Amino acid sequence: MRAALLIVALVLIAGASACRKVEDGGSGDFRNAKWGMTKDEVKASEKLSLSEEQPEVVTYVGELGGKPAIIGYVFNAEGRLMRAGYLVDNYDIPPKEYVAAFEKAKRDMGVRLGKTSAEGMEWASGVQDETDPEKFGEAACAGRVQYAASWINDRTGINLMLNGEEGHCRLGAMYDSMDLYVIPTIVERKNPSAQPTPGPEAE
Repeated sequence: MRAALLIVALVLIAGASACRKVEDGGSGDFRNAKWGMTKDEVKASEKLSLSEEQPEVVTYVGELGGKPAIIGYVFNAEGRLMRAGYLVDNYDIPPKEYVAAFEKAKRDMGVRLGKTSAEGMEWASGVQDETDPEKFGEAACAGRVQYAASWINDRTGINLMLNGEEGHCRLGAMYDSMDLYVIPTIVERKNPSAQPTPGPEAE
């Protein structure tokens, strides 16, 4: 169930659009893993104990912004690593602490990645409808505002996001392979599969 939840949450995190050169600071594209690795290679690269395994994803338990997080590795149809990330999805964490965790994660990631390509708060209504910073966490958990920060390099699009729905917060950091996920996704959106045209026999 956690693996399925992770996949759904990862889809919610949008790809970065700005472009600048950054370095992750680790030995791999995500933690110690490199894009295109097989599941067995990823498992061999990860020092944590395996939490769950499914055909398209393996998960571990770590932390993000000082909070317990699911660490997930997602594989494409060919069984190659194309996405990975962290997800904090805990009802017991107060909304205010989610905002603090987002800010801590952004600082921690900035040490490795440098200045963000883009960051900010986006209000669902298009207008900031809460002025008390102490209540920004509640607004995020209610889906009224979304926090985001992104970095990008030649190999990876990196997105940190805090959002929510009906009082339930989600904090995630998503790492996407440019070659195996970001670019193919852009190409697919620009060139959706063409519908077959009727042949002569249809006339």
